[in-house]
Amino acid sequence: MSPTFGILMHRKTVALLSTLALSSLALTGTANSAAHASEMPRVQPEVQISTTVEKQEKSEEQKPASYIIKSGDTLTGIADKHKQKYPDLLGRNKQFWAHPDLIHPGEKVHLTGTIHKVPAPTGHAGSAPASRQQTRQAPRTSTSSHTQPKASTPPPSSGSPRGYARSVLSATQFGCLDALFTRESGWNVYATNPSSGAYGIPQALPGSKMASAGADWRTNGVTQVKWGIQYVNSRYGSPCGAWNHFLHNNWY
Repeated sequence: MSPTFGILMHRKTVALLSTLALSSLALTGTANSAAHASEMPRVQPEVQISTTVEKQEKSEEQKPASYIIKSGDTLTGIADKHKQKYPDLLGRNKQFWAHPDLIHPGEKVHLTGTIHKVPAPTGHAGSAPASRQQTRQAPRTSTSSHTQPKASTPPPSSGSPRGYARSVLSATQFGCLDALFTRESGWNVYATNPSSGAYGIPQALPGSKMASAGADWRTNGVTQVKWGIQYVNSRYGSPCGAWNHFLHNNWY
């Protein structure tokens, strides 16, 4: 064998050995990397806050604490506007307990805070009937000290029903009666309940019971109011007693 051939064979052997060595190193590095990766702790995904909770918290933050009464507002309308129950709204606002329907622009209504129990009515005690109109019997003769219609100065048939009520009641009692009849009929002489047949300003059932106050009970608002005042005085002690009962039971 010639020296040249020997040199060539030696070079090929060295090159082959180098290639094998490099391949071995590459395989070892890959294995080490895999082992290192398996030993690394896994990163837990970040817990996200529920979007529902965020919306609720945002809604509570934006909920107003009070409302300033504007012209034309009513407490029932304010309760509906702010998605509250009327009794809850009234319970938060003691200043309106006596006359919930007599509110004025500029007054503040509390929309949040403690809900207090509205005082129980001081009038007639007993269980509520199935229908609120069923309790309206003919007024009984009363010896109560509460204000009664003035028999000595009967109002003319053409008089205003509200004017008559104001003339025979104190300002406080008139306020209660005004609120009550406004809710019942809007002071409409011809108001008729399509379900029960209750009739007139005080929604008497049947309307003919008001004949005890006058034969013109069908068309005379003053006659109807006279009967209504006699009724609430005899049954609840006063218009405010009837109004308080209405606030608690939604009937009188």
